[in-house]
Amino acid sequence: MKYLMILILSLTLAACGQSPEQEEPRTGYEGSPDGGQSIGVPEGDAVDIIRDFVANELDELAFSGLYLAHDPHMHVVLLVQEDYYDEDLRERIVAFAESKGSDNLEFEIKPAKYSYQTLDTIMNKLNESYQQLLVTERQVLSFGIDEMENRIFMDVSTKADLNLDLLSEITGGNDEIIHIKEGIMSAVDENGLPIAEPFITGIVMEIDENGRILIDDQIYFSINDATVIRDHSGAELEVDDIKVGDQVMAWSDGMILHSLPAQGYAVAIKKLD
Repeated sequence: MKYLMILILSLTLAACGQSPEQEEPRTGYEGSPDGGQSIGVPEGDAVDIIRDFVANELDELAFSGLYLAHDPHMHVVLLVQEDYYDEDLRERIVAFAESKGSDNLEFEIKPAKYSYQTLDTIMNKLNESYQQLLVTERQVLSFGIDEMENRIFMDVSTKADLNLDLLSEITGGNDEIIHIKEGIMSAVDENGLPIAEPFITGIVMEIDENGRILIDDQIYFSINDATVIRDHSGAELEVDDIKVGDQVMAWSDGMILHSLPAQGYAVAIKKLD
């Protein structure tokens, strides 16, 4: 049975589909290559003031992201597309804050390569094409906007699962705008099994009507033709070769539903007896 698990993460500031006026900025910190520009005063209402400034005073193409940083202390970081990054921007924000009756801000401005509009455009194309992005039945995929890194992240079991030509078409050949992080199937042994530690080792307690295997009453794994299945000697097995009572190792990539039992997708299984 084909098991489809695609997690589409369309992250903006902190949640799916939210604008900078609606959500809290993402938390974290990224060092600025040139030190940025900052005002060393307490945080106060900096988030709301800067959101308001972005919405009303900043060119749409200039905005690249907004998040909270904690080092060396709490402050707001505004990312501005590098073509719009200049010394006057700091003074403009200060003047805007003062016009709103606030001079109690702590923020930092940092240049960024890509505007948020550029990232969002690519995200929309990825969402429209996600079913064509994978070329195997091992359909484990997640992607979203990482504002602190100023690019899109993409998690997949292995690059071999991706339609790289389509991905290049979506990005206009700009491969750097997407950071692809490969999962456990990117490093396998001579038998095609992951070299990483298995998610679980246990006994197959049940095989349900949907073909899912229950291991040690802890987790149901869906498996399909893309699941790598081997015996103890490394010989290739089929899905139907897995029986109740077998002792197995199982590897998983992608999302695990933390129900009781848990649920996930097995990218690889090794039968131990």
